[in-house]
Amino acid sequence: MKKLFSKLCVGGVLLFSLSMSLTSCEDVLGHWEKPVPVTPSVTPAEKVAVTSITLNKATAPMLIGGTETLTVETVAPDNATDKTVTWTSDNTAAATVDESTGAITGVAAGTATITATAKDGSGVTATCTVYVGLLSGKFTINASGDQIQFAQGNLQAKTDNLGVDDWTWTFATNQWDYIGNNPANNRVNGYGTVSGNGTVDLFGWVGESNTTWSGDLGTQGNAAMHGISDHKTYPYSTDNYGNVPGENLKSDWGAIIGAGWRTLNKDEWTYLLNTRSGSTVNATDNARYTKATINTDGTAVRGLILFPDGETIANDEAGWGDINGWDEWGTTCTTAQWTALAAKGCVFLPASGYREGGTVTMSTVGGSTPPYYTNYFVRYWSSTTHDSDANDAYAIDFKTKAANASSQFKRHVGHSVRLVYPAQ
Repeated sequence: MKKLFSKLCVGGVLLFSLSMSLTSCEDVLGHWEKPVPVTPSVTPAEKVAVTSITLNKATAPMLIGGTETLTVETVAPDNATDKTVTWTSDNTAAATVDESTGAITGVAAGTATITATAKDGSGVTATCTVYVGLLSGKFTINASGDQIQFAQGNLQAKTDNLGVDDWTWTFATNQWDYIGNNPANNRVNGYGTVSGNGTVDLFGWVGESNTTWSGDLGTQGNAAMHGISDHKTYPYSTDNYGNVPGENLKSDWGAIIGAGWRTLNKDEWTYLLNTRSGSTVNATDNARYTKATINTDGTAVRGLILFPDGETIANDEAGWGDINGWDEWGTTCTTAQWTALAAKGCVFLPASGYREGGTVTMSTVGGSTPPYYTNYFVRYWSSTTHDSDANDAYAIDFKTKAANASSQFKRHVGHSVRLVYPAQ
């Protein structure tokens, strides 16, 4: 029988109400379930984008085959969420870079822009321009204060196909390297060809009045245009070395390597050798050069050491001979001493001989009685031809006298070339 009352169950206690006849607690409360906990909502932290990146270097000279590691110096703001970067090179033919570490490897002479890009998607970048094949020392070349840096070694051209459409141009690996009386220097037998494969590093001087030698990089015509030829009779003509006094090179050797590379002219060589302030060497101010023999504890090489601007070099860093003078190779350096001088920016121009046609001459013997003294030929072309003699162009010469850039030589004679680049 139903009873007219209500039962309300709370914590196991029955409360009665005279309202209706019910039989259980569920009749009052319905089906009961445990409440589900509510997790408070959290707003994710806002990402902070990168706004700027700076690197440890903006420019970097480096050697072919050399390595250099760039690092990120700062990333702004300090609270940027992701400060990591990816590294890329715009010219992998000149330099490659590890995308994670920033480690650069010099591949071939030229320039490359290395870019660090923020990984957070902001698009922020920083760059460093790498100059592969460039030495660190800086040299003033005129009264205006313009400076240059030298290539890491003498210009070289190599062929594996007797010069037919396969010339490869580069710099010598080391400052003291030269080919001398070896193939293919002594096997030049035509306009841009050789009778034996190998490397040429002695070049004739071809003026812009030449009308026959031209071509793309690596071709026989391009090699002839840059002085690989056995033609050795003069007066010259427009078919070979050109015949206009005071004319320019048909193509500066620097054009082979890339934009910015070039050959110093006569006045620039003269200022570098005879006028600029230079370094302080062995307590001698305004030291600009010395005739030297380097690597005396190994394979000794004679040549000219050029001192960069603004260095101080002590008396125990070499066995010093004449500074800015003409004595016979009086300065001597061991391999370790030369390595230390090179680290300070010194440049070495080896005595690499000269070529006429396919004949290379390295030295002459002086004196009438033993022991004979050997004078090594050290000649490097300028980009300046004689202003009245169509047969001659200027080169620096320091075989038996003080270095100067006023010596003139026949255009067909093969001399060394050391390129320069605007100081960075």
